[in-house]
Amino acid sequence: YSTIREQPVALSASCLIALYSSIFQGNHNLTIRDSWRGEPLCLWIASLAASGSGKTLILNAAKKPLEVCMNEDMTTYNIEYDAYRAQLDSMVGRRQVLINEMKGAEPNERGEIIDTIKEVTEDMQILRAQAPPNPQYLCDDITVNAFRKMWSRTKGVAAGLSSESILITNIIGGRFDRAGDGDQSDIIRKAWDGDYIKTHRVTDTEDDWDDRAYLSLLQMVQPSILKIFAKNKAAIERGTFQRFLWFWPKVVPIGEREMPE
Repeated sequence: YSTIREQPVALSASCLIALYSSIFQGNHNLTIRDSWRGEPLCLWIASLAASGSGKTLILNAAKKPLEVCMNEDMTTYNIEYDAYRAQLDSMVGRRQVLINEMKGAEPNERGEIIDTIKEVTEDMQILRAQAPPNPQYLCDDITVNAFRKMWSRTKGVAAGLSSESILITNIIGGRFDRAGDGDQSDIIRKAWDGDYIKTHRVTDTEDDWDDRAYLSLLQMVQPSILKIFAKNKAAIERGTFQRFLWFWPKVVPIGEREMPE
């Protein structure tokens, strides 16, 4: 595909490496030395390419096989999830009935009802832990909040593969360090290391996630952005800049390519 588009193989390679990272990140660890703990295969890749370099077409071509597999897996997932939701909804309804009974019960009858409510609640928690993971872990919305929602749906796996540089731009602008947003930059750094992250339920159909979270990234960055990022003292001191693997292939702009006869 790089040959057809007259682009360096490194540009396609950066997309494929990010893609493989997203597949393996939650399933395999890499141990370089016996004395080291296993490192998750979460890669953050920044591929530098100017506008008009065809990076979006190359990334879309690289993602296509994975998207086809995910769509096929969604058929099985939908069946499993419908069964899970039906069972969970039944438990939620039973608990609500018990709560209503407790409100109208005599004081000497409430103890037994409360014990039953606790049992149903515990069963709900056990069932939530057995929820089938959503196989669709690619995020179109490259934001921390989108990643947190994805972790709860996929049981800890998310990937942001984008031909834009939205996430890096937000890091440079200090978007994740503003008061009121929580330390979102710390959250994504933890996900690079496969660390424990707590998410909060957004809706009744989404579960909390309180376990290891993994995040693979691919950002297509214009060279001018790199210069700004490299001057961001906070990003360097906190290790955000160093977590990225940088690709800078020699890209031929569209207007300068040789057209076949």
